[in-house]
This record gives sequence, structure tokens and C-alpha cells, in this order.
Amino acid sequence: MPAKPTLSNGLAQHFYLSAGLVVASDLLLPGHTPAPPGAVPDLVIAQGPVPDRIDGAHGGGPTWQYNDQQIVLEIPTVARFLISTGTTIHYAPDPTATPADIAAFAGGGVLGMLLHQRGMVVLHASAIALGGRAILFTGASGAGKSTLTAALGKRGYCQFADDHCALSVDPAGRPWIASDGAAPRLWADTIDMLALGAQQGAALRPSIEKFHLTAPHAPRPPLPFGALYILAEDRPPHRAGITQLSLPDTAKYLLAEAYRPALAIALDQQVAYFRASAAIAQAGRHVYTLTRPRRFDALPKVIDWLEAHWRDIALAGPP
Repeated sequence: MPAKPTLSNGLAQHFYLSAGLVVASDLLLPGHTPAPPGAVPDLVIAQGPVPDRIDGAHGGGPTWQYNDQQIVLEIPTVARFLISTGTTIHYAPDPTATPADIAAFAGGGVLGMLLHQRGMVVLHASAIALGGRAILFTGASGAGKSTLTAALGKRGYCQFADDHCALSVDPAGRPWIASDGAAPRLWADTIDMLALGAQQGAALRPSIEKFHLTAPHAPRPPLPFGALYILAEDRPPHRAGITQLSLPDTAKYLLAEAYRPALAIALDQQVAYFRASAAIAQAGRHVYTLTRPRRFDALPKVIDWLEAHWRDIALAGPP
């Protein structure tokens, strides 16, 4: 377990809960759940020095590199980030970037990379709570994860996570899900189609038409794993419906749905993802594909399918 970071005077003005951790940040992270007063930070986000390269880099890609203790990531026109020892995110802003631009990445993808550095299983997923369990939805960027959970929220279900979920296995072998603590973030046209204009909050970034939704900010304690659905579109030859995956396929898809799968593989976390998939199966829970029309007018029918499926697998409960 990484040591608690040391806070310098004036380093952080904001404290949040994410993935079961307390985040101290000198950036405002709109839509994130505030930590209770006096909470001791597990990690820090702060402006600081970021090298162009790190010593002893094992590999990476065009915009990132890593070694045993550090990851350097560059987001063009936004910032360079140094992620260290699973406890610290330093950022060096691009001169053209706004604090909101930097926060959109620091509180999202960059934080997800730090969780990998801590050895956590991190899924690129949104989620709702149902019957005291977490129901996750994964898929490629733009697959409609946030839209589906927002539509479920409008039907009365409790939204649990927006962008990523941390999966852990307790000493008894049971899988648990920790929320990213973030409110839903939706494109303007989706907000209009779901008639959620009254909940529209600040823009995610000044240059794009994507917005945080205002939502209750009560802490979201971890929940037992209920089910995970991998979203797919019903284009031929794929037919609409819900299909359960086998254990080998679950292990394969769980790693594929990681937050930055290349990083999880680079950090040799394949075994952790396989153990997580085995724990899901041992708990009598499953991973499914949800193949459905992407048309907005089909959303109510898709939710009807899900509700029927939850009854079939004994997860039904009041919204």
C-alpha cells in the first residue's frame, strides 16, 4: 500500500472522494464528491515540475512513458503530467489551457492511470446501484455508457459512477466496486434529448459542449459487484440482446475494458484482472454483452430489457 502523501502548506484547497480514496487537489474538480472534513489524503493533485523524460523508462507510447515508480503523460494544448508512486499527480500547464481543461483530465484519465499504478483493477465504466449492488456498463469511448446510466437515473435508479470504477477482491474472495465519485457528464444534445436541462452544470471544458450534471454529493461507499454489461451496437451480423460471457471471455474482456488497457498490460496487471474475473464467477455474478440499437428512441426499450434481465438473475429491486 503506498504511503500517505505529505501536504505542503497551501498545496491543496479542495478534497474529494474517488475510488475509495481521499484526493487533495489544488484544482477545482467540478462534479466530484467532496470528502468529509478532516479526511486524510491518500493522493495529491498539484501543479509542479514535470520532466520531459523519466530515467529508466521501460516503454510507453507517443505521448507517455513509464518506469517502476513514475508515468509521464502529455496532453497536447492542456498539460504534461507526472504520476508518481501511486500518490502524486503533478501537472505543468500548457500556456493556452484553462484550469477546467486540466481538471477534466486530472480528475479523469490521469487519476485512472494513478489507480493502475497503485495496483488496482480499474474499469472504464459507468454504473448504477441496484439492490445494494453495483451494475456496470463498459464499452468504447462514445458507446453510450453515460447516456444509458443517465437515462436509468431519470427512470429513478441511483447513479453510482460516471467514468471509471475500481474493482477489488476482499479477503473472502468477494468482488467490490468503488465509485469514481463523479457526477454524469453529457453532451448538450443528450441533455436536451433526456430533458435534463434543469440539471445542467458547468462545462467540462470551455471549448466543448459537454457538461457536468448537478447531482447529490453524498459519499458513495463501495458496493458488491452485481453485473457488468459490455455495450455493443446491433449492426449485422450482431443481433440485439443480452448474452452471458464464459469465464475465459470474461477475463479477456475485463482487461480490454480497463482504463487504458495498454498501461495495465505494461504494468503486468494481467493476473490481477484474471483474479478479478474469477472472483466475479465464484460470487455467482457474471459479465454480459448488451447489444442494442443506438437510436435514442430505443432507450426505453433497452431499459425494459435490462429490468427483465435483472429479474431473471435475481437483481431486481426498486429504483
